[in-house]
Amino acid sequence: MVDDKEFRKFVEMLNPGYQLPCRQTVSKNLIPRLYNCTLEQLKQQIQSSTAICLTTDGWTCINNRGYIAITAHYIEPNGTLSSICLSCEEFNERHTSTNLANYLKNITVEWDINYKIVAIVTDNAPNITAAVREMKYRHIGCFAHSINLLVQHSLEHISTPLKKVKCIVEFFKKSSSALAKLHSAQKNMGLPQLKLKQDVVTRWNSTYDMLKRIISIKDAVISTLAILQSSIQVLTPAEWEVVEKAVDVLQIFHEVTEEISSEKTVSISKVIVLVTSMFHTVETFVLDINIPYEVNLMANSLKAQLKKRFEEIEDNEIISQAAILDPRFKQFGFKNENKFNKALSILRTRISNIKLPSDSNPQKPLETVTSTPQPTSSLLWKVYENKVGKLKSIQNPTAAGLIELDKYMQEPLIDRHDDPLKWWYERKSIYPRLYTFVLKRLCITATSVPCERIFSEAGNFKFFAMKRYITMQNYFSAKKLNNENKSVDSSDFSFQGQDDITNNPEPELNTKISVASALKKCPGPSDISQNLKSILTFYPKTKYGDRWRHFSKQWFKSFAWLEYSILEDAVYCFPCRLFSKHFDNQTKFISLGFKNWKKATFSDSGLKKHDKSQDHKNCYVMWVSYKNMKTKSIPSVSAQINEGHLKLIRKNRKYIKCIASVLLYTGTQCIAQRGDYESVKSLNCGNFLELLHLIDEQCEVVGQDVPQNAKYTSPQIQNEMISIFNQIILEKISFELQSCNYFALIVDETKDKSKTEQLSVVVRYYIQGSIHERFMGFKPAKQLNASSLLNYIKEILQKCSVDLQKCVAQIYDGAVD
Repeated sequence: MVDDKEFRKFVEMLNPGYQLPCRQTVSKNLIPRLYNCTLEQLKQQIQSSTAICLTTDGWTCINNRGYIAITAHYIEPNGTLSSICLSCEEFNERHTSTNLANYLKNITVEWDINYKIVAIVTDNAPNITAAVREMKYRHIGCFAHSINLLVQHSLEHISTPLKKVKCIVEFFKKSSSALAKLHSAQKNMGLPQLKLKQDVVTRWNSTYDMLKRIISIKDAVISTLAILQSSIQVLTPAEWEVVEKAVDVLQIFHEVTEEISSEKTVSISKVIVLVTSMFHTVETFVLDINIPYEVNLMANSLKAQLKKRFEEIEDNEIISQAAILDPRFKQFGFKNENKFNKALSILRTRISNIKLPSDSNPQKPLETVTSTPQPTSSLLWKVYENKVGKLKSIQNPTAAGLIELDKYMQEPLIDRHDDPLKWWYERKSIYPRLYTFVLKRLCITATSVPCERIFSEAGNFKFFAMKRYITMQNYFSAKKLNNENKSVDSSDFSFQGQDDITNNPEPELNTKISVASALKKCPGPSDISQNLKSILTFYPKTKYGDRWRHFSKQWFKSFAWLEYSILEDAVYCFPCRLFSKHFDNQTKFISLGFKNWKKATFSDSGLKKHDKSQDHKNCYVMWVSYKNMKTKSIPSVSAQINEGHLKLIRKNRKYIKCIASVLLYTGTQCIAQRGDYESVKSLNCGNFLELLHLIDEQCEVVGQDVPQNAKYTSPQIQNEMISIFNQIILEKISFELQSCNYFALIVDETKDKSKTEQLSVVVRYYIQGSIHERFMGFKPAKQLNASSLLNYIKEILQKCSVDLQKCVAQIYDGAVD
């Protein structure tokens, strides 16, 4: 691409100062460097995972070259599901189970993940299934692939109308005139102008999409075929009904395939729920006596295929455990209670065998032992320790895991749209053993769609690249045709930054076209430009007295600003035409042109006189500065002003941050802010100002060139900042309270120095594995009766949007009110 002539033109238009690297530099230096850097980052990232699920699939391109891809799926330390492509390369060997197994082993060893793999998801081909078995990993069949197979098998019962629909779609795909008439019919009928879709056996849901699309424009299709009097067989009314009902039956499989094919969300735990939904939906069509006979046969076939492929799905250990460990489903995802109990029993065994690094003691059966109470020096706990020390249970990791599982099963279900991984991540400190096992189950995908997407995106990229190339060729062809009648070339004036000529409000979009339009407005003929110096073999001659004189091309070397017009046979000054504000003083070299070749090189007239004029020198300096902005990357005046403004903003923020830090420090340490006398002459200006002066002496960041009217050290500013801090803290407390399920309320009142009763409110709650107590604020209490105190408490809590329904305990002193 970088060697493409039109692409280089395009880049030059975007930034004339940028030099594109050559093809060798890109292919041998930049791309390998980027690849190695990305590879190291991904290897470090995948090593931080606990468990990994692989998906793999093969693909043959249009040139009959075979490829194989492998993707890895894992849960990151922050609790998000991630996936990366480990390999996608040409595979020329025979696709035997041994060859495939060796290839998979090499990739896993290369990435150093062979000990982390918990499952490999593939399609149901015997060779890849056997390869996974040879590697002694768990194999998961692609759920979406199985659905596609059962649907394709059941479509045989509607083969007659299906073939007719395919013929109709192929007819409109091959005939452009027929397609145009179809679009015209859709427009006349007020239907959306939609194209017909063609089904592909290997593309999931394509048959459903084809049937649904032709149903949506049924009237337009029938009308167009009637007008064209084509030999294509049209569907009978009964067959149209069959197609419509078939779409209704197939809709559930379409929705399930889309739901299960997500790569960024947990999918393996949905399998049992989705299978139950498909069984239930198909059963309703089987029992429906109003649907056509062919559709009823198809529904019965779908039911039989579902039973054949998924009847024992709840016996699958990985899928059943994933469903239980998904807080959206748990036991409610199962259809058979006995199979749920069996899966839960196996899960209990698995969880009981998990040992955390903190479990330093070996596992022992849960038992009660008698221990001698240790002497204590505290009378406070002596009675308790003597009582409890005699019956003390040994810490047992096995029991801890079972307790976690029982506690988890009692948790309420979360919403179906919530993220189960986020739920687990927030409670990993509560269920440490369960969370370790969750990382090994919920990272597994239900389909091999991620590998399918790699090949689909590769094909799309080739199409996009060709489309982009054609688009660029068309653009530059049109551009060239448009510029054939223009002799203005302004590449010296296309640069990144503020365009002083065009005053363009969007400097990023300044291109040759915008500057060319500006030059077009400048005085002078249209055929001149600094870049297109008219170097001719012969120039027109003009007779002065008895001698013929003409323009000399050597003058271009003596005067860099010179430009020659073939139309006018005159010379002009390029900088003056662009920058001069005094057209009257320089009319000859700006608009009329200079053509007195006899006096062209005289020292007191002509070119030399203009070269020495002050107006020309000013314009020439502007021109040189303008070119430097482009070639030497010197920022424009507006850019420099903008940079100065940003520098001032950064300095002011640093100053405000310092003031805020002092306020936070004095407030946290309960130090008074102000002093008795805060003038410059005071020996002690108070804690706040003295701290600022101390920081200024050490770091020189405070008070440097600060205007006297913007020091932000007045008592009013201090109080405003403290109020802002208070608001920020309350917002954080409010966010935490909304995240937790319950909280307790602690309230008390006391008189301050002015004898005013102050009501203090504290909330106590549990979040992220620890207990927090937060002070919500004071409230002056004018009345101390029960109703008034209740209103005061509500007022404080409502400011933070605290839900009082979550309050499970209230702590007060023993006062009656």
